[in-house]
Amino acid sequence: MEQAITTKTCTKCKQERTLDEFYKSARYKCGRVSICRHCQSARIRNLYKNSPEFKAVHRARVAAYKKRPLTKELLRVWRREYYKANQEQIIDSRRRNRQKHTETVRRYAKQNKDKLRARSLVNQRINRGKLKREPCIVCKNPKGEAHHPDHSKPLDVVWLCRKHHRAWERVFC
Repeated sequence: MEQAITTKTCTKCKQERTLDEFYKSARYKCGRVSICRHCQSARIRNLYKNSPEFKAVHRARVAAYKKRPLTKELLRVWRREYYKANQEQIIDSRRRNRQKHTETVRRYAKQNKDKLRARSLVNQRINRGKLKREPCIVCKNPKGEAHHPDHSKPLDVVWLCRKHHRAWERVFC
């Protein structure tokens, strides 16, 4: 029976290091590159500092990456392809975790009855047109979320965008 490899020798510095100190790569038999992260970082820093061509190419790559069209449609296509390629594992994982998820949802509902009631009442009023969604009170973003400072008063809400709502929850809850 073969033992799993846990260390590897760097071809640059000749030091034996753990596998997590090498970048992953499918090109190599062991699944890791032959130069450790430390030597690779030093090599790239040196190239970046001493080679204007490398610096220009690197900056152009970064700029192109930042400008790539990452639309909802591209994400949808990627997810569909991923699902087709990994369908059996996904279905198996869902099957294994279904009961665990159901238990977690029930436990949350039991522990947070007042939160869920307040959220439900606000959503009902919005859907019936009796409560109007307002912009964020901080940045005026039109996509406001209802924040309940006190869940015992479900219709007494403060309108915050997602960013400010999350920030509020992190600081005060």
